[in-house]
Amino acid sequence: MYDPTIGRWTTEDPIGFKAADADLFRYVGNNPTNLTDPTGLQQGMQQGTQQPARPQPGTSEGINQANAQLLKQQQIAALQMQIRMAKWDLERAQLAANLAAIRIKAMQDAQRAIYDKIARLNAQIDINNVNIAKLIALGQLDLAHEGMQANAGLSEELKVLNLQADRLSVQIQWQLTSELSSILAVSEAYGRQHAAEVQLMISGGK
Repeated sequence: MYDPTIGRWTTEDPIGFKAADADLFRYVGNNPTNLTDPTGLQQGMQQGTQQPARPQPGTSEGINQANAQLLKQQQIAALQMQIRMAKWDLERAQLAANLAAIRIKAMQDAQRAIYDKIARLNAQIDINNVNIAKLIALGQLDLAHEGMQANAGLSEELKVLNLQADRLSVQIQWQLTSELSSILAVSEAYGRQHAAEVQLMISGGK
């Protein structure tokens, strides 16, 4: 027990001479600035087996330690922000990729419907041509002429449908490029998120 009135310890060291000090009333070899023994049971205090004291606030060592802790906290906060931003970018990129995939499917369905209609019109024109040839052979020129006019109308419709199909092909290609860019953005955002999480773990953050 320490008596501040006389400035001395009034009891002997509980571990006796195991503390490696001939004076059983001396605390940590008279070096309390740099050494500590909270339990009083640390052996070999003079041999330096004890834990060093914490740097005192206001000293250069204490200031350096405080600055190092502040820098570490700032680094952890920056990494946490990087992770959040990467997650936001990841969510946006995934949404963009999903929307592009939906638009592509809708366009492909529309294009298939156009191609089906084109195939039906071509088949109808072929049938009409056969019938027109028969009518001409029978001398029914008026009916043959009507068949030719019908085929002309179908041919104009085919031109419009082919133009629509070509336009959809261009739009589908553009959407495929957009989807690919979104997928690459997803991969890049995930990579940034993973890298920041690894750095956070290394830095001791959660």
